[in-house]
Amino acid sequence: MRTQRVLEPPGVDDPGDFGVALRRARLSARLTQNELADRSGLSTRTISDLECGRVGQPRNSSLNLLVAALGADDQVAAKLVGATGQSGGAQEQPCERLHAAHELPAAVPDFTGRECELAAMADRAAAAANRDRAAPVLVLLTGAPGVGKTELAVRFGHELAARSPHVHPATQLFVELGGTCQPRTSADLLRQMLSSLGVRDADCPADHDQRMRLYRSLLYRRRALVLLDDAADEAQVRPLLPAGTGCVAVITSRRTLEGLSPTIRMPLDVLPPQDAFAFLGQAAGQRRLAADEAAARCLVAQCGQLPVALRIVANQLAARPHWPFARMAGRLEDEDARLAALVAGDLSVLAAFDSSYIQLSATAQIIFSRLALLPDVGFTTEMADVLSDSADPAWPVLDELAGASLIQATGPDRYLTHCLLRLYARRKLVECEGPERIQAVERRVVRLLAA
Repeated sequence: MRTQRVLEPPGVDDPGDFGVALRRARLSARLTQNELADRSGLSTRTISDLECGRVGQPRNSSLNLLVAALGADDQVAAKLVGATGQSGGAQEQPCERLHAAHELPAAVPDFTGRECELAAMADRAAAAANRDRAAPVLVLLTGAPGVGKTELAVRFGHELAARSPHVHPATQLFVELGGTCQPRTSADLLRQMLSSLGVRDADCPADHDQRMRLYRSLLYRRRALVLLDDAADEAQVRPLLPAGTGCVAVITSRRTLEGLSPTIRMPLDVLPPQDAFAFLGQAAGQRRLAADEAAARCLVAQCGQLPVALRIVANQLAARPHWPFARMAGRLEDEDARLAALVAGDLSVLAAFDSSYIQLSATAQIIFSRLALLPDVGFTTEMADVLSDSADPAWPVLDELAGASLIQATGPDRYLTHCLLRLYARRKLVECEGPERIQAVERRVVRLLAA
């Protein structure tokens, strides 16, 4: 049974000013001491001692936790801070800075396509405006390296803020998780996020669980967008998920993160041909596109409609305004040299693929490279079985490759490898295996296909 909303004036035997202020704020929020303890991460005894005056002043970190867990507005927060005798208060800065956190990168001006994905994400996010929801909205974007997960997430964040500036005044946190190559620890990430929310280093709890509780408390009654980019695994992500029902969290990852239960799970594919064609016109110039549409369509095919490859080609063309599209298509004509040519500054298709490949198990690396020996129209588990040098079935390895978004499941027992990933697999095959072993595997594939 909830505590009744009763405000009791202090009497002669009442505790100190902070105890009175805390008790009034708790009763006004219709919380019991146990409920406030659950939300703040403090013990029920600590809250009781503060209210009864057995503990005169809370630590700054405890004050932050209490104010956040109470969902206190600025006036109530100021009263609590004032009751501690502080003039500038540990909580005043977090409250002020919480509204000023707008960390999303700029959206790219030539963003093209993804209307269906954006609409689906917006529909789910709109539900976050309902305070009666039991959980925040969690969107998980997965897909192959270079498929455009981060660009879509950033675009969604800006559109969400633009569509509903009052519903989502939008505290916006953007956190780079480091991916599978250089994953950052959740403890370091929580410190960064708390700093963005106004918690000073001196007030950041040393304990990991306390950091997590403080972070969740600060966002509990806020409306916020939290974009967690390039997640390595579920364990890294879980402590970073907000609990407030007004929050929207968007996670991007190359891995499928099957251990999470998102509101919407959205695997991204390459752009449809018409959107890829339109993107080249947006990024490299419509007049140049109209002057050589056939070459532009050839470029779309050579890039396999993969957004990072298209972005590289578009940037190369923009930096060379006198080049016709046909010259760029000629540069990419040689399949053996295509991946090396798809580089523009710090953008590189090879680097994107390498970062996923090196995280595979040794067996998965071997099977992945040998996929280049299978037909490019797709393959089955039975066909993948002949790629292995052992009698072990291939399906666990295919699960690993699909989980890393290096192959795509197109049916219960069918898979497809993107054309650029096939070129990459061929490259790794030549690098890692000798001609005799390659020929032995090829003979097994031929026998299977001829059977």
